[in-house]
Amino acid sequence: SSTLENQYQIHTPTCLTGLVYFVLSFHIVWLWRQRTKQETRIQTGYNFPFTNLQLYTPWYIYLMLSILDVEANYLAMLSFQQTKLSSSMLLTSLSVLSTVFLRKLIFGSNVTGKGKLFGVLMCILG
Repeated sequence: SSTLENQYQIHTPTCLTGLVYFVLSFHIVWLWRQRTKQETRIQTGYNFPFTNLQLYTPWYIYLMLSILDVEANYLAMLSFQQTKLSSSMLLTSLSVLSTVFLRKLIFGSNVTGKGKLFGVLMCILG
């Protein structure tokens, strides 16, 4: 990590976060292509303010989730600055396990389905 930063001026935490959002952007492209193939519009009654963009849930839910995402990324970057990269990545991957555990504890439901289990496994492996 320090070799990459000193020798090549590559900031590892920023590259990791950028890579995560780059991969997540493929999901948006996939959804857009599915919607254009089906040529159907969702009929929910929720629109993004001042536009005709239809949403599945109210826009303020998306706003709250984006604020939580920014806060989580800020805390992740702070942890990268305060500890070694390996320690920070270990704590980040353990957050997925704690989420699964809290889901079972609070909601009483398990993570079922091959896709969800594969996602949890990929998050843990990094």
